[in-house]
Amino acid sequence: MPILLHQLIDVFEKIYPPYLAEPNDRIGLQIGDPNQPVRRVLLTLDITPAVVQEAVKDKSNLIISHHPLIYQPISTIVTNSPITLMITQLIKNNIAVYIAHTHIDFAPEGTTKHLATLLGLQEQRQLIPFDKPKLKKLVVFIPTTHLEKVAQAMFDAGAGIIGNYSECSFRTEGTGTFRPGVQANPFLGKVGEREYAAEVRLETIVPEVLLSQVISAMVRAHPYEEVAYDIYPLDNPHPQAVVCISGKLASPIRLMEFAHEVKSHLKLDSIRIVGNLQKRVQSIAVIAGSGMNYFDTIKKHPGIDVFITGDIKYHQAREAESLNIALLDIGHYPAEMLYLPILRKKLATALSKDIELIITSKCSNPFIIA
Repeated sequence: MPILLHQLIDVFEKIYPPYLAEPNDRIGLQIGDPNQPVRRVLLTLDITPAVVQEAVKDKSNLIISHHPLIYQPISTIVTNSPITLMITQLIKNNIAVYIAHTHIDFAPEGTTKHLATLLGLQEQRQLIPFDKPKLKKLVVFIPTTHLEKVAQAMFDAGAGIIGNYSECSFRTEGTGTFRPGVQANPFLGKVGEREYAAEVRLETIVPEVLLSQVISAMVRAHPYEEVAYDIYPLDNPHPQAVVCISGKLASPIRLMEFAHEVKSHLKLDSIRIVGNLQKRVQSIAVIAGSGMNYFDTIKKHPGIDVFITGDIKYHQAREAESLNIALLDIGHYPAEMLYLPILRKKLATALSKDIELIITSKCSNPFIIA
């Protein structure tokens, strides 16, 4: 049985919540009808003309791409450029496009976590707190008879997730008081008389971007005509998001030797190295894709011997050299492309066995080592 596109996206976004993405990232559904059926999904790092032809030939209904197809605004769609030609071909063949970019990178089991695990880093920890999706504490007062109904509605709407734990809350029993006015239609008590109600104070955590939908779900499930609730801003870093992971090698190793191990683990043709090749290293930081935007934060952490990422620029390399921080430039493509089998496995577990998940054979590294 096929699944409707919006249903598949709901499943996907429970695994990789979109609020984990960088602000203004081009994620989500870029082409397609949310109500179209999906049987075959093509997974890719980039959407190229070859990947589009592959999707057409294999009769795929959906392409899930890590990097956006449409990144800059398009003013016209005429087939005189590669991107508009691809858009036209996709629409003609009823192939939808969903972009899963930084909300996969920053997911608890996303690309950076996978890279750190692949390299065998021990004592892993999140080096850079992710404070982009602000958190709120939501407190609501519920009659004991309706506690579980209201709590479940809030959890289903996205409240109560802390790391690998869901449905997190704290509950305190107490007594609520209120006097219904003349125009009131109270669930408990009588107009004009003070009511003492056995209630529970329920506290839970909510990402700011989900706050409206959680409150709406809470109000719909709550029996009171007027729902009493409080919202508290929090300074906590987001407990789910992973920007940069640091860890240790089992024992110190020369930089050149470690670089060869990384090259082997990631099946690389080459690797660019910054630093003293004879230096012994053990403390490692990693960000899959392009991570040098975070180097200013990483260099403030004492003890980092090597930073592994892609797309390192010349002047950034010079700065790292002067700070005695070694760099390994693994390129943008390898670590993210190696994540696609993990993505397929996670989706296969969550979706019906009738949905076919295919990893592209046509997306290759644009850089060729001569």
